[in-house]
Amino acid sequence: MVRCIGRIQIPFGSAIYTWEKPPISGVMVCPVALDEGGFTFTHDPADLQSDFGYHVCGHVHPGIRLRGAGRQTMRLRCFHFGAAQAVMPAYGAFTGMHVVTPAATDRVFATTGEAVIEV
Repeated sequence: MVRCIGRIQIPFGSAIYTWEKPPISGVMVCPVALDEGGFTFTHDPADLQSDFGYHVCGHVHPGIRLRGAGRQTMRLRCFHFGAAQAVMPAYGAFTGMHVVTPAATDRVFATTGEAVIEV
């Protein structure tokens, strides 16, 4: 069962329009959190709460900096999996990358455009 928490609010001029249900048929709007089968999906990692399932989010567009011999470095988009949450990468032309510093127990998978590689 899918459970949505919250409502959508859209500022328009000096008014704020609020819908408990989206104004477009067949669209489900979940601005705060969506719970599905032990996972909680939100937009922002800062949304993590103690009663969430495993938290899957985005917003910070994680990246990992790889260092080679000498002064070679490369930044790649990545999936960052921690004990309580996973942060997904973004692929848009106008998205940046926040270089993460994973904990020893975290798992990070870099994306090259052709492959996904655990680093």
